[in-house]
Parts: sequence; structure tokens; C-alpha cells
Amino acid sequence: MLTAANNGLARSPTHFSGITMPVEIIPARPAHASDIARILFHAFGKISAEHGFPSDVDSLELGGMIAQLVTTRPDFTGFVAIDNGHVIGSNFIMLADEVGGIGPITIDPAHQGRQVGRRLMQAVIDAARAKGFQRLGLLQDSFNTRSLSLYASLGFTVREPAALIDIVPAEDIDPGIRPLTADDLDAADALCVRLQKFSRRNETRAAIDGGFGPLAKLRNGKLCGYLIPGIFGHANAESIADLVALLRNAAAHGGSATKSLIPLRNGDLFRALLTARCRVVKVMNQMTLGDYTPPTGTWLPSIEY
Repeated sequence: MLTAANNGLARSPTHFSGITMPVEIIPARPAHASDIARILFHAFGKISAEHGFPSDVDSLELGGMIAQLVTTRPDFTGFVAIDNGHVIGSNFIMLADEVGGIGPITIDPAHQGRQVGRRLMQAVIDAARAKGFQRLGLLQDSFNTRSLSLYASLGFTVREPAALIDIVPAEDIDPGIRPLTADDLDAADALCVRLQKFSRRNETRAAIDGGFGPLAKLRNGKLCGYLIPGIFGHANAESIADLVALLRNAAAHGGSATKSLIPLRNGDLFRALLTARCRVVKVMNQMTLGDYTPPTGTWLPSIEY
């Protein structure tokens, strides 16, 4: 194994036409988006099919949407692995608030088992540390024992089991639920800090500005919960009933809002959703690196952390 003196990252040699060529890790750019999308689709499809689960990236179109988002938004930093001029993997980290959220990480199935994933993980960890981030998080499919072992070897610890859930839409719209707006940011962030123990203010503002359909739940004119729908969103609420109402009202709009991540140690929330005929798709592990304070109350993670 060679070491690149200019960036401190090891380079794994590969043989091509009799010549030893290095796999390089370089910053991701929008020009890489089509290759990233293709690998997202094929890599997620392969590992999910092998274990009998539906893929999180079930179309090239969805892969393209994700690739465009992570390569163009300024709060994402990413890297691609290049082998003989071709993208063979990528990894990203969202550095919007106090906690860096890692993912998606994917390696072309034809190039797995070559330590590329470890190097891409180290690249985002190093990028976060260089910007002063002391806490990083990710969610990991529990059936993927290889990635679990990789993340643990890099210092990550499992903190919370989570279930990906299909949400059953509400039959009637809750009159206490409306779109979350910029005027709600102070109250929403105060609730987040109280429950999740860190701020997600910039992430929430990006969801409002980007048209991701965040919702607010009001009681007596005051915010008692909010939700950014889908697995890339998160939520905080004063009560389980408030959160279930937010989830089911969001799901009535269809699309990505019909799926959410639920912390399984909140047994009352889990049972409330099962009673509402919601269905478990798969189980994941929330993992963190660095300082960690457990959340309290009624909250939801995102696929990032």
C-alpha cells in the first residue's frame, strides 16, 4: 500500500493492463453525480437483494436526486474514489449543525473488498475534524455486518436501534398541523435542543427553504412538535400523540413521507404506530463517534444521524 504525501490518505494499488495504478480519493463534484447515482442504485440494490430487503435507492431517478443533492448543497462535503479515471465509490457528510451526519457511502459492487470503503470513511472523518466537528453520526443497516464491523473499527459505537417504518396515512387532516415556517425556527430548535441535546437549526431551515414539506403541530397557538418528512428528515414532539399525528398527516401527501425512522427503545411510540397498522421494513443501528448525550422524550433521527 502506497501513501499519498499530499493528503495523508493511503492509496490502494490496482493492476490495469499490466500497470499498477492507484485508487485516488478526491473531493466529489457535481460532474461526478451521474456516476454516483449509478453506483447508489446498483450498490444498494445488490446488498439489499442479498439479504431479502427492499432497496433504499430503488431507481436510477432516486439515485440521481440524491447524488444531485449531496454534490451541490454547500452543507455537504463528499469524496469519490477514482480507479483508472472512473468513479468506483463515494461518501458524504452533512456539516450543517453541531453533529456531522455521514452518508450515503457506496462502493461499486465490482470493486468491493479493496479497503475503498475504509478510506472513504476516513476521508469524511478527517474533513469533519478539520472543520472542528467533535461528534459524528450515521445509521447502519443491521443486516450489513461488514459495514457494522468497519464503523466499529473506526471508533463508532452503537447507540440506538431504529426501525424503518411504512407509515399509514391519516384518514382525516389534523387542523392543528400546518407547514413549518421560518417563524417557527426558534421554537423548533429549542425543542430539538431539549430532546436531542443538540441544535439542528440549519438543517431545519434548509428543509423549509428547500421545499421538503416540514410540518408543525400546534396546541393553544404554540408549537408542540415538528417533522421533516422522510428518512432524510427528523422530528421532535412534546408527546407521542403529537408525533404520530405529524407522521400520519405527512404520509397523506405520499412520496418519501410514507417512510420514517423510529427509535425502538421508545416502546410506547413503536406500539402506537403498530396499532395504527404501520409496518416495519427493516432495523438499523444509530452509531456515533465522539461525545454523546442520549436523547430524551419523543424524537426521530434522520438517516444521517
